[in-house]
Amino acid sequence: MPILVPRRHAFVDSLVVTKRYRRKGIGRALMGKVYEWALSKKAESVELNVWTFNEGATVFYHRLGYETASQRMIKQMR
Repeated sequence: MPILVPRRHAFVDSLVVTKRYRRKGIGRALMGKVYEWALSKKAESVELNVWTFNEGATVFYHRLGYETASQRMIKQMR
């Protein structure tokens, strides 16, 4: 079984809604457009990164149906 398998996915690098405009459906609308675009490109998934300290964003994405697929861990060099 190959380790690397070609696949098509969309990736959201960052999404920011200024605090003043949050909770107005803007983030949901933007992610909806991302999903529609990914479908039009025949992507298998939409993926994104979210920082673990950003609990609001994590809750937001979970509510949209996103699941945690992996965790990236780091050790700071001192």
